[in-house]
Amino acid sequence: MKIGIATTTTLACAVLSGATLAQQPNPIDIALARMEGTTSVSYSPTFSNGKIIGCGIEFNAVVRDWAFRKGEYDKVSGSFGIMTANQNIAPVLKVVVHELDRGDFSLKPVPPKKAYVISGNRSNFDKLVSSYNSDTPGALFSVFQLEPTVKMYADALGSGTLSIRYGKSASGIDAPLRIDLRVVETQDSGNRVRSDKPIEEMFGCISDLFKSVR
Repeated sequence: MKIGIATTTTLACAVLSGATLAQQPNPIDIALARMEGTTSVSYSPTFSNGKIIGCGIEFNAVVRDWAFRKGEYDKVSGSFGIMTANQNIAPVLKVVVHELDRGDFSLKPVPPKKAYVISGNRSNFDKLVSSYNSDTPGALFSVFQLEPTVKMYADALGSGTLSIRYGKSASGIDAPLRIDLRVVETQDSGNRVRSDKPIEEMFGCISDLFKSVR
């Protein structure tokens, strides 16, 4: 059977069109790739009876979890800072993990088993005082000894980057989380709006807090 030129052309166009559609990136993947990284940070002090008792920075991020989920996305939020109690100061870290399902964009809370801060090749993991799941779904709240965590926080504020590790199991590789402390907003296009204000406010708060416990 002979195939006419018009039919051949139609089939070729259909094949080429199908190949082009197959090669087009998934819109969901494009959107997630734009959002990957730190999406926002904000200064968040804590008060009690009108007196400041804590200094913190809240953060939000979208990361790819290669440690536990073969590169699938996690939405990670939380905060870090220092708190006072009975004239004592303690560094704290809160990490909230939700696993993202790209099929329906649902979020599953998965509280990490551990979370800690790193600086270069060292961490504050062995300076953990206590950790527990908070009332926030997917959250782990950790309290550390004063040193070296306070210095690590100060170095992070100075460099503009805080490096965290979190683990979904008690053993094995821990997933990295890098927070850009200057990203105050992420637009729908993926463009990051940056400002030094959260860092400046945090430094000011820490100075006032240390003065208050002298």
